[in-house]
This record gives sequence, C-alpha cells and structure tokens, in this order.
Amino acid sequence: FSWNRDEVTYLWQVEVLRGRELFGADGGFPSMFFPWLTGLNQHGFFSQYTLGWPSMLLAADVIFGSSAVAILAGVIALVVGAYAFTREVTSNHVLALVTTVLVVASPFFAVQSGVYLGYLFSMGVGLLFGASLLAGLRRDDWRLVGIGGVLLGALFLTRPFDAALWAIAIGVYALVSAWGRWREVARVAIVTAAA
Repeated sequence: FSWNRDEVTYLWQVEVLRGRELFGADGGFPSMFFPWLTGLNQHGFFSQYTLGWPSMLLAADVIFGSSAVAILAGVIALVVGAYAFTREVTSNHVLALVTTVLVVASPFFAVQSGVYLGYLFSMGVGLLFGASLLAGLRRDDWRLVGIGGVLLGALFLTRPFDAALWAIAIGVYALVSAWGRWREVARVAIVTAAA
C-alpha cells in the first residue's frame, strides 16, 4: 500500500505460490502484461525475489487469514532481535532496552511496519541470528548455535545478500571474541553451516 512496487510483486508471488506454482502464467500474451521486476521463460513469469518473504506472507494468510500478520512477525522479530543482540554483545540490560526503544521510535520502523516488504523481518532475523550464534559460542551451547544456523538459512531464503553480510559480520566478531579457541570456532562454523 505504498509507492513501492515491490509490495505488489511480493503479493503477486503469494498468489502464484497459493496456486502451488513457482511461475506465474503469462496468459498467452506476455508482451501485454509484464509484472514488476520479473523475467519470462518457457514456464511463465518468475520474480527476481527469493521465496522466503512471499512464503511467510502466504503462511500468515493461510494460518491467520491475512498476509498482514507476517508484517507483525517482522515487527516482533526486529523488537526481540534488537534487544537480544544488544544484550548479548554488551551484557547491559538498560542499554538493550534503550536500543530497542530507539529502534521502535525510528522512522524506518514506522514506515516499514505498514508495508508488505520484508525489511523488518530480515533485519530482525539477522539480529536474532547474531544473538543466538554469539550466545551459543559464549555458553558453549550447540542448540543456540544450531538455531543461529537455521535463522541464517531463513535469512538466506529471504535476502541472500543480506545473509552473506550478516554471516561475514557476525563471523568476524565471533572469531575476534573467541581468539585462540580455534577448534571451538571451527565447530561453531560447521554447526551453523549444517543447520
């Protein structure tokens, strides 16, 4: 419901997925109708976007009756992720609360929480990935590391380039914070990649 045409593309992908298809039909006249940011092959139209966020929108619609619930999931992921990540990195409850309040008060949050775009969701999942992986490394808890790997995979399905950036940033931070514990760092990397 914004000027951003990506919203329409995501909602179009939801309808294509609802029909248990990966490609949208071209109706026999592909030159008369060409969805935003799509390509055309012998199977029909395909979107430039990966299936992570459209799948979340579809799941919310099927389970709750509205794709808008997925936007709420993104809001919750970002709020919880901002707190959990800040708390994990700083060990400071007050600073984590202040950070979370600032995130919620930001214009980015206000604008993105009202549109069918996956930015809040991907940012929240990235923060939760970082918090989970770093907590797992600090506590030597392989379940948390595995959860971090699953979250990174979900981020990869939503925004692959963002997932690569998060993996590099958190990986470097983990490497520096666990300097000298090479076996443990290697196990964390293997568990994360496997999950």
